[in-house]
Amino acid sequence: MIKRCTHNTAPLKVVASDIDEAYAWVHPKVLKRIDIGPILSMYDRTEDEQAKEMGRHIPEGHFVMHVTTEIVFSVRQEKRSTGFLSKSELREVFHVDETNKDCMERMVSEVQKYLFTTHTVLQYLNDQHKEMLKDLSAPPFICKPVF
Repeated sequence: MIKRCTHNTAPLKVVASDIDEAYAWVHPKVLKRIDIGPILSMYDRTEDEQAKEMGRHIPEGHFVMHVTTEIVFSVRQEKRSTGFLSKSELREVFHVDETNKDCMERMVSEVQKYLFTTHTVLQYLNDQHKEMLKDLSAPPFICKPVF
């Protein structure tokens, strides 16, 4: 059921609602999606101009990997009636953080952004692309170059 509900890139709140319909007996519900990428290196062939420019400054064996997690969780249950004579069903009400623009766009409770890179590339990003580092949920994770 989960494979069928998550085969597309629907907002996580929509996926959570579909799973709630299929597994109504599970309470409370928390769903987490992990998005890995893009992974930029000197061999990257993306069409994005910023990524192309970064690729020219990334030495062989060095890389930048973005990881984003989206979490949506239920805060309560609510009775919903499907018709006049039908019995009501309990449905989960999922929290969407309305104070966070990114959460509102993605329809999730929480968004976390991480960056994995080498020390050499982090120095370049710190000098040339500070905007990439300011929205991270934690300091960048430093990795060894891959040779």
